[in-house]
Amino acid sequence: MNIATVKASLGEYLEAFDFYSYAIDVITNSIGRENTTYGQLCLGLLDVIYIVPTINMKDYQDLIDKSLSIFKGIEDGNNLHYYNALFFNGIID
Repeated sequence: MNIATVKASLGEYLEAFDFYSYAIDVITNSIGRENTTYGQLCLGLLDVIYIVPTINMKDYQDLIDKSLSIFKGIEDGNNLHYYNALFFNGIID
């Protein structure tokens, strides 16, 4: 996840996409999809997808939905990650 974040900050979005995708697989296989780390990875990947015009955000609705469900329960949905997921949900509707 950290390498993906650095790659994205350097403007290397396709490499960041690959690293986020790999990190999502690793987290899914090690601790599952019901945790904030997975949610943060989803949001990081969605940030990259939003920037890269050749990747269709609608193909990743499942990541948006999962992020919303993970972060809605934290502080009754009053947190930045939840609002970030709402943003992505809003732009594809």
